[in-house]
Amino acid sequence: MVFEAAAFRHIEPAPIAHVRASAEREAREAARSGSTKSTDELLDDLIEMEAKLKAAEEANAELVKDNKTLRDNAAAYAANSNWQGQLSTAGDTVPEASAETAAPTSIAEAVQLAQARAKNVRFLPSAHASAADSPYRQPERVLQALSALEEVASIWAETVGSGKAGGSVRQLFKARGFEYADDVSQTSKGKWGTEYIADYKGKQVDISPHITLGAKQADTCLSIHWAWLRDEKAALVAHVGRHKTNTKT
Repeated sequence: MVFEAAAFRHIEPAPIAHVRASAEREAREAARSGSTKSTDELLDDLIEMEAKLKAAEEANAELVKDNKTLRDNAAAYAANSNWQGQLSTAGDTVPEASAETAAPTSIAEAVQLAQARAKNVRFLPSAHASAADSPYRQPERVLQALSALEEVASIWAETVGSGKAGGSVRQLFKARGFEYADDVSQTSKGKWGTEYIADYKGKQVDISPHITLGAKQADTCLSIHWAWLRDEKAALVAHVGRHKTNTKT
């Protein structure tokens, strides 16, 4: 297994051990019997033996390097795998998913998760009510859109009223994969104006700014409407659900 590979210990390979043993044996035999070889012959034998030993040691160094590579790879694999979860016993407890990592299973839950993370976005009760009524089938996409709104609202909050250039809001959303519109048609406002107004702290705010996901039926189309609160430097989400009435609906 990979975990066994990570625990390899280096042992001197058999060829090197054999060369060392042969050299030592020949040296002992020569000492016991008294060698009749000349000095030149003994020197040649020594040079040959040293060459063999050097070659063996070089091979050993390569094995050591390979062994280290295997151990490093095993450690990296273990660190990025889910083996710890696989080895958990039945009595182990798994931490519950946090608001930062949880995947929503409904539009209502997506709004709840977005609100739990929000710093520059507020949510009216109507946002939760419209989300609960929505049959839209992609809650994760809704959470992504609300997360994009949080990011854009954060940039907008830093630049609004400061004279700094924060970039086009439309471009900021486009960079995150969403098409933003800051208004609806005058015809829609003229006929269904109350749908684009929300009450907040005793005042009416314009919730024309919106993102629309998908198209056509309610289960494949959803709109998010909000107001830009310049005084609070925040976005106020009033609707996350069915597409509001306009000239096309």
